[in-house]
Amino acid sequence: MTGDQVKQILGPPNLSNPDTSSVTDRNGVRTILHPSRITYIYYRVTPCRSVASKLYVHLDDNQVVEVYGKINNLLGLDDQGVYGLGIKDDNKKSRWESKYFSRAFPESN
Repeated sequence: MTGDQVKQILGPPNLSNPDTSSVTDRNGVRTILHPSRITYIYYRVTPCRSVASKLYVHLDDNQVVEVYGKINNLLGLDDQGVYGLGIKDDNKKSRWESKYFSRAFPESN
């Protein structure tokens, strides 16, 4: 799936960030691990305003490689992962979902 297809389904992301994860060797040379990776971040804040559901869509070269959903606790408590989908180079997918997924991302009518 491409980034444009994601936007057609979910709409424009709330945030779109380049992945700046990097490593620095002992000579001080910094290398960006995924120079072509962009992350679309979708979120909504719950009515109580202390919790937000976030969906992270990671794209490499404009192709979805990972989707991760979590509940962010805005009071400083630990965030909780509720969904994960990884797509490997051989196009095999790994997927998991917690029992809280439907609460974090209810179906729209």
